[in-house]
Amino acid sequence: MRFLVLCILLPLGLVSLWGQSNRDVTHTIDSEAFGKERKIYIHLPERYEKNPLDTFSVVFALDAQSGQYWNMAKHNVAYLVNTYQTLPLIVVGIHSDSRQWEFIPLPEDPKAERNRKAQAHLLHQHLREEVIPLLEETYRINQERILVGHSRGGAFIAETLFSQQRDLFRAYLAISPALGHVNNQMLYHADAQLKHGTDFRKYLYCSHGTVGNYEADFSNHVDYLDSLITEHQNKSLVFEREILAGTDHWSVVIPSWNNGLVRMSRQFMVDLSHLEAFAKNQDRSVREQAEEFYVAAERRYGFIRFPDVRSLSFYANEFAEAGHRGLAQEVLGWGISLYPNSVRLLRNMGYLHRTHQEFAEAKYWYELALQKLELQRDHIDEREYLEDKANLERNIRRAEAAKE
Repeated sequence: MRFLVLCILLPLGLVSLWGQSNRDVTHTIDSEAFGKERKIYIHLPERYEKNPLDTFSVVFALDAQSGQYWNMAKHNVAYLVNTYQTLPLIVVGIHSDSRQWEFIPLPEDPKAERNRKAQAHLLHQHLREEVIPLLEETYRINQERILVGHSRGGAFIAETLFSQQRDLFRAYLAISPALGHVNNQMLYHADAQLKHGTDFRKYLYCSHGTVGNYEADFSNHVDYLDSLITEHQNKSLVFEREILAGTDHWSVVIPSWNNGLVRMSRQFMVDLSHLEAFAKNQDRSVREQAEEFYVAAERRYGFIRFPDVRSLSFYANEFAEAGHRGLAQEVLGWGISLYPNSVRLLRNMGYLHRTHQEFAEAKYWYELALQKLELQRDHIDEREYLEDKANLERNIRRAEAAKE
């Protein structure tokens, strides 16, 4: 059984080009950091349009100058978001003109002759002073920002996380990262920051494969970073490492995007996997365990995200279809405590009671949903209002007839 379940402002000084859909946008920025025009690409998932009052977290994809890579990244993220697997996310693609230099820092050794063209500091400035302010001005986003980088892009992740720029992002996903650039300078910074007891309040996911020379080399650097984190026991940095056996430097990318985003999201938001785990503990309610999760996440990261109404409806339906009526009711009850004016959740609670022939209870929830709908009439589409009203009134009549 299944539950029945924009307008973009353009600041001065930049140009936006709309693609085939209003969900794909290109911004051209007159960058002072680089002294030339720079492009960024935006992809908005369907949920951005369907949830006009909601805010979204932002995942930044380095290497968006590669059309194939950018298309892979944005469509994978959209799929995960629209199937309730991750935080609600929009995707921002960073177009680099010279990834060879933009992703690595200037060498600290004054005698070093190599890497003097490095521009990581300029990319930091570009993100901090130009890209992020534009996003905050133009889109419905919150302060949760995630950076994803592959190979040399993973070097930029380490350069950012283990520097004074770490607060540009709350979570970092490093895919087969090239951490040994600039004579292991970034690993030395990691050692110093971890040893110093820096209060990171960050999440770091590192992945690599097991096939090919790149993975043999890069996995050694990840081994060393792993050993530093283990040695210094800095609990403010949550580190998850994934070895994807049988993948090389290129085939590791897609599973890492998917797995990394799902794992990252579970640090900040309860999803179906949490709820299934909570359900196994019969000594405590799902709601109690969810609330405990959020207290710990807030303390660890300073950011939490509750599932939205559509996600909660989806999770409850999963339990209902598996025959776990009590768990479905618990999830809906928790959702209603979070969103007491949600017509969808109230209606779904009524439907759950009706399918178990509890018609008086079903009528109660349908009537409550109708009351909330009437209060929201001025704020929703008229057609949607009329359809929801007709549906609720029909279900109320059915519940009354069945009760008699």
